[in-house]
Amino acid sequence: VEWAGEPNHVSEDKHYYASCFIKGQLYKATEHALIRFDDGKLVPAKIQAFWEDKNTATKWVTANRCYFPDDLPEAVGRPCGLENSEVCESTRDYAFLAGSIETHCEVLPPRKFSEECERRSRCVEQLNDNLPPLYLCKWIYDEAKGLFRDASF
Repeated sequence: VEWAGEPNHVSEDKHYYASCFIKGQLYKATEHALIRFDDGKLVPAKIQAFWEDKNTATKWVTANRCYFPDDLPEAVGRPCGLENSEVCESTRDYAFLAGSIETHCEVLPPRKFSEECERRSRCVEQLNDNLPPLYLCKWIYDEAKGLFRDASF
């Protein structure tokens, strides 16, 4: 993990960065990426910030993870008609080691998701192999309240 540029903010014990290189790929705050969880599962997440702990030199990413329908807590109701490639983006910030980012992905609202699926279907299959994984997001999941709201981003 290598920082791309100088810190854009410095606090008492952290240096914050707008982007970094992981396994040769550039990642920026506000992009989506697949993050490998401790259980080995790859989960889409929206990157909020990159930072380094000044005391330990550990490199971190703060991100809002996405939930696949089956990963939502059992006590929480679910929106109707969740689709196969659909995720619900959480409002809660999670901190992950920056090295747990595996690859880019796209998480799109319904209209953009449909447009991107159509665009990809017109591409040559060989070119599609290099495209990042694509996920549909219709709902934002407020973990603190256990509620869903329309994802009109």
